[in-house]
Parts: sequence; structure tokens; C-alpha cells
Amino acid sequence: METLFQNKQAFLRKKPKNLFLVTIMLIIILLVILVISLKIEVYDHYLMRGYVSCSDDCKIIVAVPTNIDIQKIKYNNKYIKPNILSKTIEIDEENVSSYYLYNFANIDGLVDKEIVLFNFCYNKQRLLKKFINSIF
Repeated sequence: METLFQNKQAFLRKKPKNLFLVTIMLIIILLVILVISLKIEVYDHYLMRGYVSCSDDCKIIVAVPTNIDIQKIKYNNKYIKPNILSKTIEIDEENVSSYYLYNFANIDGLVDKEIVLFNFCYNKQRLLKKFINSIF
């Protein structure tokens, strides 16, 4: 039992040799994460379905809430810049809310009378700022 106690005391007195190297590596990793979070820009996302109507050109009709300013659209795992033909404000009296009725054009791969799923990207911010805003 005494040898076990002596081994424990010897282990506690032993100083780590690589503590300086580990702290330097940890500081470097934290700095890299900070720089990456300052460079990367992210969006908020809003998923919505739209109706495709094709007469001469294919158009998509989508109702989006008024607090969203569309900057990018993700459709079929590709980001496309929105080509807005018209934007009208509508009021839903039953739910007491307002929304924009967008009419988009020039999106490839659409079929007439189809319901498609869109991912609207808005509110572009840096990753660190978005993280701080989500905490506070």
C-alpha cells in the first residue's frame, strides 16, 4: 500500500513537459477559428413552396412574409440570383398578416403547374456577428 502512495506522490510531483507546446497549439487553433468566423458570411433561410405557371415563359408565384428581403434563392441545390418580374403586397385578413407576392422568371428546369420547394436566403451577416446576436 505504501508503494502505491509513493507512486501517486511521484506522479503528482512530475511536471508536464509539453505544456508550453500544447498552449501554443491551442492559441493558434483559437486564432484560426476566430479569423474564419470573421471571414465567413452566412444567411438566414426561409423555406417556401411556389407555383409554376408556364404560358410563354415559366414564372413562379410565391408568397413571402414582408420582413424578408430576398438576396439569394436555392433551388435544386444551386444558388441563383432572383429575377423578380413583379412584387405586390397582399394582406391575409384571416390571419392578420401581410406578405409579398413575388413573380420570378428565368429559372431553368421547371414544368408547368408544378409545386417547387425554394430556400430563400436573406439577412447576410458574418458568422461571428450572427453567433453573438443569437446569444444576446
